[in-house]
Amino acid sequence: MATIVPERPRFATRGEGRLIHTLRRLPDDYTVYYEPSIAGLRPDIVMVGPDLGVVVLEVKDYTKNSILSISNNEWTLNINGEVVKHICPLSQARRYSFAIADILKKDSRLVAHDGPYQGKLRFPYAHGVVFTRLDQEDLINGGFYSVLPAHQVLTRDEIDDEHPNFSIDYLLGKLQEMKGNTFSRWEPLDDQDIKHVRFLLFPEIRIAANKTEYKVAESIPYYEEKVLLSLRDVKVMDLHQENLAKSIGEGHRLLRGVAGSGKTLILCCRAKYLAKTNPGWRILVLCYNVTLSCYIQHIIDNLEVEADNDSTIEVCNFHFWIAKHWGIKSAASEIPEEEILQVCQGIEQGKLNGPQYDAVLIDEGQDFESSWLRLVLSTLKAETGSLLLVEDRAQEIYRRKSYSQELGLSFRGRSRILTINYRNTEQIVQFAWDMYEHFNPTKRSVRGEEILEVIPPQSTRRQGPAPLVKKTSSFHDEARSIANEIKRLHDIENIDYSQIAVFYRVKQMSIPYVKILINTFKKHGIPYYWISENFESKRRFDRNESTVKISTVESAKGLEFKVVFVCNLDSFPLLIGDNDLQHEARLLYIAMTRAMERLYLSYSGRSVFTEYLEEMGGFRYNSCNAKLKRSIPALKKNDVRWNKRITKHSDQSDAETK
Repeated sequence: MATIVPERPRFATRGEGRLIHTLRRLPDDYTVYYEPSIAGLRPDIVMVGPDLGVVVLEVKDYTKNSILSISNNEWTLNINGEVVKHICPLSQARRYSFAIADILKKDSRLVAHDGPYQGKLRFPYAHGVVFTRLDQEDLINGGFYSVLPAHQVLTRDEIDDEHPNFSIDYLLGKLQEMKGNTFSRWEPLDDQDIKHVRFLLFPEIRIAANKTEYKVAESIPYYEEKVLLSLRDVKVMDLHQENLAKSIGEGHRLLRGVAGSGKTLILCCRAKYLAKTNPGWRILVLCYNVTLSCYIQHIIDNLEVEADNDSTIEVCNFHFWIAKHWGIKSAASEIPEEEILQVCQGIEQGKLNGPQYDAVLIDEGQDFESSWLRLVLSTLKAETGSLLLVEDRAQEIYRRKSYSQELGLSFRGRSRILTINYRNTEQIVQFAWDMYEHFNPTKRSVRGEEILEVIPPQSTRRQGPAPLVKKTSSFHDEARSIANEIKRLHDIENIDYSQIAVFYRVKQMSIPYVKILINTFKKHGIPYYWISENFESKRRFDRNESTVKISTVESAKGLEFKVVFVCNLDSFPLLIGDNDLQHEARLLYIAMTRAMERLYLSYSGRSVFTEYLEEMGGFRYNSCNAKLKRSIPALKKNDVRWNKRITKHSDQSDAETK
């Protein structure tokens, strides 16, 4: 079954709906875009497939009586009793197809570098027109084929799967024929090619890429573009994530997901998509975490969506947003709750004015107080009312009350749930969830449409090394071990410092942990950036700066790094104030799930968390089963080293499982 983007087009005509219903039956590796926004153009249908290339379809619901005259360039139509002139639909499709080809020809990967088609796309691109209410007989009798090539036309009997003459194989053949004889020799698109096509056509789904521009020699006349892009390490949202971002409906919507499921990325894509498709909209993106707001701003800036409309996207953490618009200042980073309530009351009573937004998107919604959301809702325009809340209850660390209970919001039928973890390897996902679940004995899940508190993650089965644990005699030894491993990763494995982070629970107790860590990094020549040093350091955070990031776990929410060290694990759990074991387990879960590929845990003292790790130290993990198979004696001091991997196995011996 082909993928349709958006999944259920809300504004499709009856004829377009019939066509989309049928196109779903095409092969699984085909993608069908309905009215995509591409460089300011809105073609009806754009199809991408390995053996298809790129096909643009112009869809018309014309009847016999609505068409008065036709020519190669212009058609005269009767639309609701009014005579109007339109460009020939095939000419319109050709215009879209050529515009798309011009965009794709900028990528050196997608063009031929020698031969008669040098400088041209090395795969077919084609266009056609679909008449959803006219049959073959109507076109023959009306003389349509005098101005339209038959191989570039689809009629109702060819696209309606309820028609007695319909054949999906015939339809697929007609789509293949639309490219004509121009592409007698061509290469099918592989997965990486399609990733490049999506990267170029839809900037809002871009995550990252290394770009190099180079000029084409003037002596090569075949190249129409004199400057080509060499794109490497192209990363885009997968089709499921893209579809979700573009299919979220209007009004109040809730998106829940596990750590690493791409919630923040989908939120950013949604914001850019709304700006792209709604010129003039004012859009607000909010979160609680200062560091996360900087990260979101970085993602949105890097999406590089064409800025040809006057939509604006404002990204803030909640307390900075209040200070910015209502001039409230506080000695602390957080504004007192009573002052927030005063602003709410002032707006509701008409005594205070505030900004008005067409859309509001909130990340890490589980950290918002109901009064905060009440204030946000007062700035949302009633005529648009586009609100998206994104949350993960497993990462709730600030003990907020349910906003839906106090504000009467209901998301039943308006929520989407993401259970697949894309960020972490299977080994990290399994290990982190097992530990979280161990200290949170209340098992929660999702049943039908009922949203329960915590969603267990499903791994994408991406494999990697198991988490590594080290026990040392002192924190000084721990800091040296971390520094030595970071140097090895950077110097031997060429992992950039920007891809490495070190998380801690407390800055200092009887020992100045962060100071020791920083001094050790200085001795080893490791560049570092202390994110959580103060409020300004959080605001100046640059994700791409080539430095090892040092941060509290709280400031790490929403971030991700290729390599993560969680140090001083014996400082967990920090049972002060309202903190309890479950709260501390959530914090540790957040820290561990920031690691995309490698996770290191280290400690020099004892706590219930380190005791858990020592009990697990002799086990291997079987990715299909998280249950412990047998008990073993606790590890002796200093027995756990960086090369001691936390894994899991059944009762079989190592030889049997290899």
